[in-house]
Amino acid sequence: MKIISNELKKHIKDYLVAHQTDPMLIVDMKWVMRATKSILIDELLMHTRGNQTKAARIAGINRGTLRSIYSNTTDES
Repeated sequence: MKIISNELKKHIKDYLVAHQTDPMLIVDMKWVMRATKSILIDELLMHTRGNQTKAARIAGINRGTLRSIYSNTTDES
């Protein structure tokens, strides 16, 4: 888990450095949250063979929240 965390940190830092041309500019990173949630929900649903209740339990959220996240991430793709 530590390796994944370190890799993610590195990619985010690299992205920020590459897109920070002006110190006063705010870089939009909302895509990171959407992409991360989408990947997590997709993988959980594959792991549970589409069982939303099990996927939500693994993620530590309720099924309604999982459905909402899934709906929001698929609508924006």
